[in-house]
Amino acid sequence: MVSLGQIVDEFTLKRFGKVVRNCELSSLSYWKIGGRCEAVFYPSSVEGLKFLLEVLNENDVRHNVVGKTSNLLFTSENISGALIILGDEFNYVVDKNNGTFNIGAAATVPWTCFKIGSRGYSGVEHCVGIPGTIGGLIYMNGGSMRRAIGDVISKVVALRISDLTIVELSNNECQFSYRNSLFQKNEYIVIEITINLNRSGAKEIKEEMLNILKQRRAKFPLDYPSCGSVFKSTTELYEHYGPPGKIIENLGLKNTRIGGARISKKHANFIINENNACSSDVINLVRFISDKFFKETGLTLPTEVNLVNSQLEILPLSEFLNSNA
Repeated sequence: MVSLGQIVDEFTLKRFGKVVRNCELSSLSYWKIGGRCEAVFYPSSVEGLKFLLEVLNENDVRHNVVGKTSNLLFTSENISGALIILGDEFNYVVDKNNGTFNIGAAATVPWTCFKIGSRGYSGVEHCVGIPGTIGGLIYMNGGSMRRAIGDVISKVVALRISDLTIVELSNNECQFSYRNSLFQKNEYIVIEITINLNRSGAKEIKEEMLNILKQRRAKFPLDYPSCGSVFKSTTELYEHYGPPGKIIENLGLKNTRIGGARISKKHANFIINENNACSSDVINLVRFISDKFFKETGLTLPTEVNLVNSQLEILPLSEFLNSNA
Protein backbone atom coordinates (compact mmCIF):
# COMPACT_ATOMS: atom_id res chain seq x y z
CA MET A 1 0.00 0.00 0.00
CA VAL A 2 1.21 3.49 -0.81
CA SER A 3 0.09 6.75 0.72
CA LEU A 4 -1.84 9.53 -0.98
CA GLY A 5 1.30 11.64 -0.75
CA GLN A 6 3.23 9.03 -2.75
CA ILE A 7 0.41 8.91 -5.32
CA VAL A 8 0.64 12.69 -5.68
CA ASP A 9 4.39 12.43 -6.22
CA GLU A 10 4.06 9.72 -8.88
CA PHE A 11 1.21 11.51 -10.65
CA THR A 12 3.31 14.69 -10.77
CA LEU A 13 6.47 12.85 -11.85
CA LYS A 14 4.62 11.25 -14.77
CA ARG A 15 3.30 14.70 -15.76
CA PHE A 16 -0.28 13.48 -15.77
CA GLY A 17 -1.60 16.86 -14.63
CA LYS A 18 -1.55 19.18 -11.64
CA VAL A 19 -2.44 18.60 -7.99
CA VAL A 20 -3.50 20.94 -5.20
CA ARG A 21 -2.70 19.62 -1.71
CA ASN A 22 -4.86 20.56 1.28
CA CYS A 23 -7.27 22.36 -1.01
CA GLU A 24 -9.82 24.71 0.55
CA LEU A 25 -13.04 23.48 -1.06
CA SER A 26 -14.73 26.78 -0.33
CA SER A 27 -12.43 28.27 -2.99
CA LEU A 28 -13.86 25.84 -5.58
CA SER A 29 -17.48 25.95 -4.41
CA TYR A 30 -20.07 28.22 -6.02
CA TRP A 31 -21.62 28.36 -2.54
CA LYS A 32 -18.21 29.29 -1.06
CA ILE A 33 -18.73 26.53 1.47
CA GLY A 34 -16.51 23.56 2.25
CA GLY A 35 -13.71 22.20 4.39
CA ARG A 36 -10.24 21.19 3.33
CA CYS A 37 -9.64 18.22 1.00
CA GLU A 38 -6.39 16.30 1.23
CA ALA A 39 -5.75 16.46 -2.53
CA VAL A 40 -7.50 17.68 -5.67
CA PHE A 41 -6.17 16.19 -8.94
CA TYR A 42 -6.57 17.74 -12.39
CA PRO A 43 -5.66 14.97 -14.89
CA SER A 44 -4.70 16.28 -18.32
CA SER A 45 -5.41 13.10 -20.31
CA VAL A 46 -7.47 9.93 -20.29
CA GLU A 47 -4.23 8.05 -19.56
CA GLY A 48 -3.67 10.18 -16.47
CA LEU A 49 -7.27 9.71 -15.35
CA LYS A 50 -7.01 5.94 -15.74
CA PHE A 51 -3.74 5.85 -13.79
CA LEU A 52 -5.25 7.90 -11.01
CA LEU A 53 -8.40 5.80 -10.65
CA GLU A 54 -6.42 2.56 -10.73
CA VAL A 55 -3.85 3.57 -8.12
CA LEU A 56 -6.43 5.18 -5.81
CA ASN A 57 -8.58 2.03 -5.95
CA GLU A 58 -5.60 -0.29 -5.41
CA ASN A 59 -4.66 1.61 -2.27
CA ASP A 60 -8.18 2.10 -0.90
CA VAL A 61 -7.96 5.88 -1.06
CA ARG A 62 -11.36 7.58 -0.98
CA HIS A 63 -12.02 9.58 -4.13
CA ASN A 64 -14.67 10.96 -6.44
CA VAL A 65 -14.99 12.99 -9.63
CA VAL A 66 -16.66 16.41 -9.77
CA GLY A 67 -17.09 19.14 -12.34
CA LYS A 68 -17.31 22.88 -11.79
CA THR A 69 -19.20 22.29 -8.49
CA SER A 70 -22.08 24.62 -9.43
CA ASN A 71 -24.72 22.22 -8.02
CA LEU A 72 -22.68 20.77 -5.15
CA LEU A 73 -22.72 21.43 -1.43
CA PHE A 74 -19.41 20.39 0.12
CA THR A 75 -19.36 19.39 3.76
CA SER A 76 -17.61 21.93 5.98
CA GLU A 77 -15.69 19.05 7.57
CA ASN A 78 -12.16 18.31 6.40
CA ILE A 79 -11.96 15.40 3.97
CA SER A 80 -9.34 12.66 3.84
CA GLY A 81 -9.03 11.49 0.25
CA ALA A 82 -8.96 12.88 -3.25
CA LEU A 83 -11.22 14.80 -5.58
CA ILE A 84 -10.70 14.56 -9.33
CA ILE A 85 -11.55 17.40 -11.72
CA LEU A 86 -10.85 17.00 -15.43
CA GLY A 87 -8.12 19.39 -16.56
CA ASP A 88 -8.15 22.08 -19.25
CA GLU A 89 -7.21 19.58 -21.94
CA PHE A 90 -10.81 18.30 -21.76
CA ASN A 91 -12.09 21.81 -22.48
CA TYR A 92 -12.84 22.02 -26.22
CA VAL A 93 -15.58 22.41 -28.81
CA VAL A 94 -14.90 20.91 -32.27
CA ASP A 95 -17.18 21.73 -35.21
CA LYS A 96 -17.53 18.54 -37.30
CA ASN A 97 -19.74 20.35 -39.86
CA ASN A 98 -23.46 19.97 -40.68
CA GLY A 99 -24.50 20.73 -37.10
CA THR A 100 -22.41 18.05 -35.39
CA PHE A 101 -20.13 19.12 -32.53
CA ASN A 102 -17.75 17.17 -30.30
CA ILE A 103 -17.44 18.80 -26.88
CA GLY A 104 -15.06 17.97 -24.04
CA ALA A 105 -16.50 17.31 -20.59
CA ALA A 106 -14.56 20.20 -19.01
CA ALA A 107 -15.90 22.81 -21.45
CA THR A 108 -17.92 25.43 -19.60
CA VAL A 109 -21.58 25.56 -20.54
CA PRO A 110 -21.98 29.32 -21.25
CA TRP A 111 -18.81 29.41 -23.39
CA THR A 112 -19.97 26.33 -25.31
CA CYS A 113 -23.42 27.83 -25.96
CA PHE A 114 -21.99 31.09 -27.28
CA LYS A 115 -19.40 29.30 -29.42
CA ILE A 116 -22.01 27.06 -31.03
CA GLY A 117 -24.56 29.85 -31.36
CA SER A 118 -22.03 32.06 -33.13
CA ARG A 119 -21.73 29.33 -35.78
CA GLY A 120 -25.47 29.62 -36.43
CA TYR A 121 -26.67 26.39 -34.79
CA SER A 122 -29.62 26.23 -32.43
CA GLY A 123 -30.53 23.77 -29.67
CA VAL A 124 -28.37 24.54 -26.63
CA GLU A 125 -28.97 28.27 -26.12
CA HIS A 126 -31.44 27.55 -23.29
CA CYS A 127 -28.44 26.31 -21.25
CA VAL A 128 -26.44 29.54 -21.56
CA GLY A 129 -27.10 30.69 -18.00
CA ILE A 130 -26.03 27.41 -16.36
CA PRO A 131 -22.61 27.96 -14.75
CA GLY A 132 -21.29 24.40 -14.94
CA THR A 133 -19.29 22.14 -17.23
CA ILE A 134 -20.61 19.98 -20.05
CA GLY A 135 -19.84 16.86 -17.99
CA GLY A 136 -21.93 18.17 -15.10
CA LEU A 137 -24.68 19.23 -17.48
CA ILE A 138 -24.87 15.68 -18.88
CA TYR A 139 -24.75 14.18 -15.38
CA MET A 140 -27.79 16.25 -14.36
CA ASN A 141 -29.42 16.29 -17.81
CA GLY A 142 -29.54 20.00 -17.15
CA GLY A 143 -31.34 22.71 -19.03
CA SER A 144 -33.96 25.39 -18.53
CA MET A 145 -37.45 26.34 -19.68
CA ARG A 146 -38.55 22.68 -19.42
CA ARG A 147 -35.83 21.64 -21.88
CA ALA A 148 -32.74 19.48 -21.33
CA ILE A 149 -29.35 18.82 -22.92
CA GLY A 150 -30.36 15.17 -23.45
CA ASP A 151 -32.69 16.34 -26.20
CA VAL A 152 -29.77 16.96 -28.58
CA ILE A 153 -27.25 14.31 -27.52
CA SER A 154 -26.13 11.90 -30.22
CA LYS A 155 -23.60 9.97 -28.14
CA VAL A 156 -21.47 10.23 -25.01
CA VAL A 157 -17.90 8.99 -24.75
CA ALA A 158 -17.29 7.86 -21.18
CA LEU A 159 -14.81 5.99 -19.02
CA ARG A 160 -16.42 2.93 -17.44
CA ILE A 161 -15.10 2.91 -13.89
CA SER A 162 -15.38 -0.86 -13.29
CA ASP A 163 -12.78 -1.80 -15.91
CA LEU A 164 -11.35 1.60 -16.97
CA THR A 165 -12.56 1.08 -20.54
CA ILE A 166 -13.57 3.90 -22.88
CA VAL A 167 -17.10 3.29 -24.22
CA GLU A 168 -19.55 5.09 -26.49
CA LEU A 169 -23.12 5.37 -25.23
CA SER A 170 -26.09 6.23 -27.44
CA ASN A 171 -28.76 8.68 -26.34
CA ASN A 172 -31.04 5.83 -25.25
CA GLU A 173 -28.26 4.17 -23.28
CA CYS A 174 -27.72 7.39 -21.33
CA GLN A 175 -31.21 6.99 -19.80
CA PHE A 176 -32.01 10.69 -19.86
CA SER A 177 -35.07 11.84 -17.95
CA TYR A 178 -35.99 15.03 -16.12
CA ARG A 179 -32.78 16.16 -14.36
CA ASN A 180 -31.55 12.59 -14.35
CA SER A 181 -29.25 10.31 -16.33
CA LEU A 182 -27.35 7.03 -16.23
CA PHE A 183 -24.29 8.93 -15.00
CA GLN A 184 -25.86 9.61 -11.60
CA LYS A 185 -25.28 5.93 -10.82
CA ASN A 186 -21.57 6.88 -10.74
CA GLU A 187 -20.54 3.99 -12.99
CA TYR A 188 -19.14 6.20 -15.76
CA ILE A 189 -17.15 9.41 -16.11
CA VAL A 190 -18.17 11.61 -19.04
CA ILE A 191 -15.21 12.39 -21.33
CA GLU A 192 -16.81 13.88 -24.44
CA ILE A 193 -20.23 14.37 -26.00
CA THR A 194 -21.48 14.60 -29.57
CA ILE A 195 -24.52 16.74 -30.32
CA ASN A 196 -26.51 17.29 -33.51
CA LEU A 197 -28.13 20.69 -34.02
CA ASN A 198 -30.17 22.53 -36.64
CA ARG A 199 -29.01 25.57 -38.58
CA SER A 200 -30.51 28.90 -37.54
CA GLY A 201 -29.60 32.59 -37.55
CA ALA A 202 -26.51 33.42 -35.49
CA LYS A 203 -27.80 36.92 -34.75
CA GLU A 204 -31.17 35.65 -33.51
CA ILE A 205 -29.51 32.96 -31.37
CA LYS A 206 -27.17 35.51 -29.77
CA GLU A 207 -30.08 37.85 -29.04
CA GLU A 208 -32.00 35.00 -27.42
CA MET A 209 -29.04 34.05 -25.22
CA LEU A 210 -28.45 37.64 -24.16
CA ASN A 211 -32.14 37.91 -23.32
CA ILE A 212 -31.97 34.71 -21.24
CA LEU A 213 -28.99 36.09 -19.31
CA LYS A 214 -30.77 39.40 -18.80
CA GLN A 215 -33.83 37.61 -17.41
CA ARG A 216 -31.64 35.53 -15.08
CA ARG A 217 -29.95 38.64 -13.72
CA ALA A 218 -33.37 40.18 -13.06
CA LYS A 219 -34.90 37.06 -11.43
CA PHE A 220 -32.03 35.45 -9.55
CA PRO A 221 -29.86 36.64 -6.61
CA LEU A 222 -26.56 36.56 -8.46
CA ASP A 223 -24.84 38.93 -6.03
CA TYR A 224 -24.46 36.18 -3.41
CA PRO A 225 -22.82 32.74 -3.53
CA SER A 226 -25.35 29.98 -4.27
CA CYS A 227 -25.76 26.76 -6.23
CA GLY A 228 -28.70 28.03 -8.26
CA SER A 229 -31.96 26.11 -7.94
CA VAL A 230 -32.01 23.96 -4.81
CA PHE A 231 -35.17 21.91 -5.46
CA LYS A 232 -36.26 20.11 -8.62
CA SER A 233 -39.38 21.18 -10.46
CA THR A 234 -40.95 17.78 -11.14
CA THR A 235 -44.00 17.46 -13.38
CA GLU A 236 -46.24 16.26 -10.54
CA LEU A 237 -45.26 19.05 -8.16
CA TYR A 238 -45.42 21.68 -10.89
CA GLU A 239 -48.94 20.69 -11.94
CA HIS A 240 -50.35 20.71 -8.40
CA TYR A 241 -48.30 23.33 -6.56
CA GLY A 242 -46.27 25.27 -9.13
CA PRO A 243 -42.48 25.63 -9.36
CA PRO A 244 -40.35 25.20 -6.21
CA GLY A 245 -39.85 28.94 -5.72
CA LYS A 246 -43.63 29.44 -5.58
CA ILE A 247 -44.01 26.45 -3.26
CA ILE A 248 -41.48 27.88 -0.80
CA GLU A 249 -43.01 31.34 -1.03
CA ASN A 250 -46.50 29.91 -0.39
CA LEU A 251 -45.13 28.16 2.69
CA GLY A 252 -44.26 31.62 4.02
CA LEU A 253 -40.54 30.82 4.11
CA LYS A 254 -39.13 33.41 1.73
CA ASN A 255 -36.23 35.28 3.37
CA THR A 256 -35.95 32.71 6.22
CA ARG A 257 -32.45 32.47 7.64
CA ILE A 258 -30.53 29.77 9.52
CA GLY A 259 -27.01 30.71 10.52
CA GLY A 260 -25.29 32.33 7.56
CA ALA A 261 -27.65 30.83 4.97
CA ARG A 262 -30.83 32.53 3.81
CA ILE A 263 -33.70 31.74 1.44
CA SER A 264 -33.40 34.52 -1.10
CA LYS A 265 -36.09 37.17 -1.02
CA LYS A 266 -35.50 37.61 -4.76
CA HIS A 267 -36.11 33.96 -5.71
CA ALA A 268 -37.19 31.45 -3.05
CA ASN A 269 -35.61 28.41 -4.75
CA PHE A 270 -32.18 29.96 -4.16
CA ILE A 271 -30.41 29.58 -0.82
CA ILE A 272 -27.68 32.17 -0.58
CA ASN A 273 -24.53 32.23 1.51
CA GLU A 274 -25.19 35.59 3.10
CA ASN A 275 -22.67 35.54 5.94
CA ASN A 276 -20.01 32.81 6.06
CA ALA A 277 -22.52 29.95 6.04
CA CYS A 278 -21.37 26.41 6.73
CA SER A 279 -22.80 23.26 5.20
CA SER A 280 -24.99 22.54 8.24
CA ASP A 281 -26.70 25.94 7.83
CA VAL A 282 -27.77 25.03 4.30
CA ILE A 283 -28.70 21.47 5.25
CA ASN A 284 -30.86 22.65 8.15
CA LEU A 285 -32.58 25.24 5.97
CA VAL A 286 -33.34 22.64 3.28
CA ARG A 287 -34.62 20.28 6.00
CA PHE A 288 -36.83 23.05 7.42
CA ILE A 289 -38.40 23.68 3.99
CA SER A 290 -38.83 19.97 3.26
CA ASP A 291 -40.39 19.19 6.66
CA LYS A 292 -42.90 22.01 6.39
CA PHE A 293 -43.95 20.99 2.88
CA PHE A 294 -44.29 17.35 3.95
CA LYS A 295 -46.45 18.29 6.94
CA GLU A 296 -48.79 20.26 4.69
CA THR A 297 -48.97 17.87 1.72
CA GLY A 298 -47.48 14.50 2.65
CA LEU A 299 -45.11 14.88 -0.31
CA THR A 300 -41.35 15.20 -0.45
CA LEU A 301 -39.39 17.88 -2.29
CA PRO A 302 -36.51 16.35 -4.29
CA THR A 303 -33.35 18.44 -4.48
CA GLU A 304 -31.42 19.37 -7.57
CA VAL A 305 -28.35 20.09 -5.43
CA ASN A 306 -26.08 17.22 -4.38
CA LEU A 307 -24.13 16.86 -1.14
CA VAL A 308 -20.46 15.83 -1.07
CA ASN A 309 -20.05 14.31 2.39
CA SER A 310 -16.94 13.61 4.44
CA GLN A 311 -16.69 10.12 2.88
CA LEU A 312 -16.53 11.77 -0.57
CA GLU A 313 -19.90 10.27 -1.48
CA ILE A 314 -22.08 12.38 -3.77
CA LEU A 315 -25.82 12.07 -3.24
CA PRO A 316 -28.91 14.26 -3.65
CA LEU A 317 -29.29 16.40 -0.55
CA SER A 318 -32.91 15.19 -0.23
CA GLU A 319 -31.68 11.58 -0.02
CA PHE A 320 -29.25 12.56 2.73
CA LEU A 321 -32.07 14.21 4.66
CA ASN A 322 -34.31 11.14 4.28
CA SER A 323 -31.54 8.81 5.46
CA ASN A 324 -30.92 11.04 8.50
CA ALA A 325 -34.56 11.70 9.35
